[in-house]
Formats: sequence, structure tokens, C-alpha cells
Amino acid sequence: MSARRPMLVVGGAGFVGHHLVPRLLADDRDVVVIDNLSRGTMERFGPHLGDSRLQIVRGDVTDAVLVRQVLAEVRPTVVFHLAAIHFIPYCVAHPSETVLVNVVGTQLVLDALAAVPDARLVFASTADVYAPSDRPHREDDPLDPANVYGASKRWCEELFTLVRRRDPARRLLVARLFNVYGPGETNPHVLPDVFAQLRHGNVLRLGNLEARRDYVHARDVAEALVRLAAPDGAETV
Repeated sequence: MSARRPMLVVGGAGFVGHHLVPRLLADDRDVVVIDNLSRGTMERFGPHLGDSRLQIVRGDVTDAVLVRQVLAEVRPTVVFHLAAIHFIPYCVAHPSETVLVNVVGTQLVLDALAAVPDARLVFASTADVYAPSDRPHREDDPLDPANVYGASKRWCEELFTLVRRRDPARRLLVARLFNVYGPGETNPHVLPDVFAQLRHGNVLRLGNLEARRDYVHARDVAEALVRLAAPDGAETV
């Protein structure tokens, strides 16, 4: 690792994270990853393993000591906070774990950021913070999540509001992501399930056909997060 201040990706071995890390390396950034490898593996980084610009720390976002130590030592310019439990059926079945990882984990990142006051935080939120609607969502639509996953992400956004009140100069940026798809998906969402069924036969069992969804590719999400991290990035995308 060089003397340049790196970027930190919390949850960097996950679905979106393992697309974001190569994108940052393509910009010749130094990158530090924190991940517990519960969903991703080291092999996700492929040819980048051994790259002197990449450092991987195995650990959990709920480990307050680890998170604080890494941020204090690394002093990143940007923290991409992607670590979360985000498969909704699992979240609904395990609400306490969801709140612990998603909400408490986020507060621990905010606590650790106190040691790096000029660092920017880019947070992966979700379209699930919105109330269900028959029309396309707008940024200023009412927030009324229908499950514990959406609620956990909304609570994180509320934590950011409290921090901004105390420190208006702190750059806390939120991306509300809609139905991300692409290589390396870590949960049995709709598109991975469709392809899995096609590999094993000609019959598709799709369940509810009334819902409409907008899909965004994981590489496009990574690009959006990089742009959001720029000093003049918007507050929400």
C-alpha cells in the first residue's frame, strides 16, 4: 500500500462491492476492503489479489474495535458503506440480526468516522424505503417501508440526518438502489432464479406477475457510486 490516502469499501466482497473495487482500481486508487466473507469470497477479486493497491481486512461491520482501528489507521478519503443483510425474506425472518448489522453497524461506521473528519461517506440505501406505489418513485416521495429491511435502511438515513445537524460540513451521501442485477449475485433474487430455472428445464415459475420493477446493472451501480463520491456529488441518487 502506498502513502496515498485510500478509499475504504465496507462490504467490498459482496455483490455490489466486488464490482466497485475493480472500478476504483481502474482509476488507480488505493483500496482497503472490510468484509466478513459471509457472502463473498477472496476469489471474487480474481486478478486483483496481490495488487499492492488492494488491502483486504477480514472482519465484521459490527466489530466496533476493528472498524475504529481500520479507519484510524487508513484515514480514507471516502468510505463506501455497502455492508448489510439485504435479502428481504431473510431479513423478515431475522429482524434482530437485520437491525444489528444494518443499523448498529452503520452507527459504528459513523462513530469511527469521527477520527477522519474530512472523509466522505457513500451509503447504499434502498428503494425499499419508499411506500409501495403504482407509479415510478421520485426522490421526494413519502418514506414508508413495508418490511424490516427497508425500515433498517430508513433508520440509517435518519442517523445521517442527526449527524448533519451536529456537523453540517460532514459529507454523508445516500444512494437508494433499485433491484440491482448482474454477475456475482449473492442471493436468490428474481433474475438469478429465472436463469437457474432455465438451466434446469423449460418451465418458469414466476409467482406474482403484477409487480413492475426497474433493474440496474451492478457495474452501473458501481459507476454511480464512484461519481457520487466525487467532492461535488449529489446528496441522493
